[in-house]
Amino acid sequence: MMDLIVDLIRIASFSVAGCVSVYAAPHEMSTREGYSNIAALQDDRIGYHWQHGVWFAYPLVYHNPKPLEEFIPTLLDKEALSKTLLDNQERTGFAEDGKYDPSVITKYNVGGVFAFKLDDLSPVEHNVFFYADITDDPDDPNDADLVKMEILWAGGQAPKPGIDITRRFGIYLEKRGLAPPLGQGHLVGQSTSQELPPAGYKILPRNHSGEDYSIYEQADNFVAILRCLVEYGSEPAPQPLCHGQIHETTSDTYLYVRFPESVVYFRNSWLGVAQATFSLVNSWRAEGQNI
Repeated sequence: MMDLIVDLIRIASFSVAGCVSVYAAPHEMSTREGYSNIAALQDDRIGYHWQHGVWFAYPLVYHNPKPLEEFIPTLLDKEALSKTLLDNQERTGFAEDGKYDPSVITKYNVGGVFAFKLDDLSPVEHNVFFYADITDDPDDPNDADLVKMEILWAGGQAPKPGIDITRRFGIYLEKRGLAPPLGQGHLVGQSTSQELPPAGYKILPRNHSGEDYSIYEQADNFVAILRCLVEYGSEPAPQPLCHGQIHETTSDTYLYVRFPESVVYFRNSWLGVAQATFSLVNSWRAEGQNI
């Protein structure tokens, strides 16, 4: 059963890093109907997560998708979770001394995936997947903007994050130089992991739902590389969203985030998402671990 805990993630949740975890399998739907409700987890239980030599203790209700019931006892027991991590060190990098050893990793690495409401940082009551109810409904005051986040690099005890995490930042730095300040790094056009959008930044009009765009900007102690998807073929996307990586330079932590594209222009920028997300993640760190 210990092996199964780690194996489940590849069919369990969306992950740009190919990470593994203990989540329920998703139902790819565009509405809330049919989602596993997380109301049963609305309690004070504290789960544990270890990544890159860093321990996190977090309210279990932030786990999203919802953890499978049979694996919840492991998440609540640090000693049991440590054994699971060690038994699967080819995917976790968990060494005998509890430190991170990237040399033993031969398979997909581990990542923690969580979700919260942007307005008050409270957990989300239902499972959230890629295009599923990430955008707030302006006609429903109770339908908050949601943020889905994944820990890509925890700023751990290894000397530096792997190239698979930093590669895109390196490409942008090489071809674009330092990230422009907030509001000045919008790039319009298609891009891939190896190529950037056409040269030149563009100030987007308030109503810019007609074309996808990228963001390469820095603000405070964050650098963001995001892709905002507002098209769906030749039509506007049903739920425009932005997704990508944000690097917190002070802790050398990298997160993958996904949030409603409307946040960029109605709330002026992605910075509020970064501040809220890292505030949560850093509050869950064990004392003294790279905050």
